Amino acid sequence: MNKLCINLPPLSPDYSGVCSALYELGGMSIIHDASGCTGNYTGYDEPRWYGNQKLVFCSGLREIDAVLGDDKKFIRKVKQAEEDLKPEFIAILGSPVPMVIGSDLIGIAKEIESETAIPTMGFNTTGLEYYDIGIQMAYREIARTFLTEKMNTVSKSINLLGATPLDFYINGNIKDIIRFFIEEGYNINSCWSMNSNLKQIKLATRAELNVVLAISGLELARYLKKEFDIPYIVGLPIGQSGETRVLNLLRGLNDNEKIQRKTGNEKILIIGEQVFSNSLRYMLNEEYDKNDIDVATFFIMDQELSQGEDFRIDSEFHLTKLLKDEKYNTIIGDPLIKALLPQSNSINYISIPHVAVSSKIHWNESIEFIGKKVYQILEKRGLCYEKI
Repeated sequence: MNKLCINLPPLSPDYSGVCSALYELGGMSIIHDASGCTGNYTGYDEPRWYGNQKLVFCSGLREIDAVLGDDKKFIRKVKQAEEDLKPEFIAILGSPVPMVIGSDLIGIAKEIESETAIPTMGFNTTGLEYYDIGIQMAYREIARTFLTEKMNTVSKSINLLGATPLDFYINGNIKDIIRFFIEEGYNINSCWSMNSNLKQIKLATRAELNVVLAISGLELARYLKKEFDIPYIVGLPIGQSGETRVLNLLRGLNDNEKIQRKTGNEKILIIGEQVFSNSLRYMLNEEYDKNDIDVATFFIMDQELSQGEDFRIDSEFHLTKLLKDEKYNTIIGDPLIKALLPQSNSINYISIPHVAVSSKIHWNESIEFIGKKVYQILEKRGLCYEKI
């Protein structure tokens, strides 16, 4: 019951993360469910669906199929779709019902691959984990399936890892990131998982460096370091100081992201995806001398990237209880989280929509926060003075 939400909507689940990571790669993703989970992804977790629909389908699981466990029927339907649509690959995803009845989706995927000769990946997603776990699963299988050898390294070429609309929406954020690196003389070898097709993804091992844009890309970066000896850095170019830090990391200079904490009158909490939150904290510390900042997240909290009193949020109840203590003067997070604050609070709340949290309720309000664009939202809420 620790994931029960009363005020917040259900957070984006693992099958949405898998589908989002695979969306632009020319494959066919099939969620084994009765249509609710597929509709949840296409309708509420995928901003790209409304203008550029891809091959995402529902298996049409019915009660009698669940009772009898008729996997052959499912396999026949997948094979027929493959014959008609000719996808680059096939992805079979689970939902709560296949989890309950014990469907072996990895085994089903292997059987489909043996009969079609099309690369087929099975994902035992359940809908009980969050989107970042799903993105990790997708990246893991894409890497194992398509990245088989180390190519000759191309100088100043980079892979961007962890780029999905669930964290960056479909406004200018990813384009701004790409533009930043290109203007600094770097070539974008591949961008996982926006603005790159499968052909580009298959060339990932020729990159000189990987840049982790979101926590969902960190496991892939570590895998590519272990298997192909491609180093990686973690961070976003947020603010002038963030741009400088990322460039220093690209040049192999020391990472000084760790901040000297001082207890003062202003204590700030950033609630969001860890890489974004850390990058925002670094900018606030470097440029505005705000050095009492904690980061919290409902999603993956990697200990190597954590500082001080950073923490993972176990549940809506956990966060609500913490906010009642009114420990923080300023909170930065998705607009829906503001409803969890006590009514008598005097907290300065700065809303930055996170698609994985508030979905289409607020995704059209998503801000552009790369480079100097971040100052606009912070200045409007009085957290930072105007940049000259």
